[in-house]
Amino acid sequence: FDPEDNVNLTCNASNAAFAHPPENAVDNDDQTWWQSKKGVDTVQFELNLTQTFELVFLFFEFGHSYRPRGIAIEKSVDYGVTFKPVEYIVLDSSTDCDALFNVSPVANFFGLTDPGTVLCRAFSGSSDKTSGDFLSVRILRDPVNLPRPGQSPLDSALLDFMRANYLRITMKEFQPIAISSNADFFSIAELKVNGRCVCNGHASSCTIGSTAS
Repeated sequence: FDPEDNVNLTCNASNAAFAHPPENAVDNDDQTWWQSKKGVDTVQFELNLTQTFELVFLFFEFGHSYRPRGIAIEKSVDYGVTFKPVEYIVLDSSTDCDALFNVSPVANFFGLTDPGTVLCRAFSGSSDKTSGDFLSVRILRDPVNLPRPGQSPLDSALLDFMRANYLRITMKEFQPIAISSNADFFSIAELKVNGRCVCNGHASSCTIGSTAS
């Protein structure tokens, strides 16, 4: 169901013409999308980067769905065996950080000194869009453009925080408008991950392995 145009969409995971599999989120085509099962209010999307990078930037374009009440972005350096949080983004940071993820709201890096600080902040912009809705996560800058601690001088703890070879994105709970609009599912049209090779700044080139999955 597309709530924006108020029309039914045919979805069938067993039929390629009507399927919305995970690879649609990383195919560089925003006209295709991954879509979760209808009515399941906590889902996880995992991305194997196939080698270790230092994360710099993540970009989400949501598909034909409302943004979730909360998103947790986690990273792994052992290909999905263990995870550590990178950032939480919620509709209302005053209540949802604690209610959804059991953490306190941290909106920016002002006055902080820990390079591994994990933000829990509110989405920006309108929450009632079902197409053209974006989310950007910058590892080295917060939403008000303050730098993450540990960059000058360079702290090894910052490099540890940036390193990842596997990502897990957890989407939790539908907005009330999603339920009332019969759009109780999540979707991602495009997920882009920007990173740099682990080379301590001394490499002249970066050899990329096989395509992420």
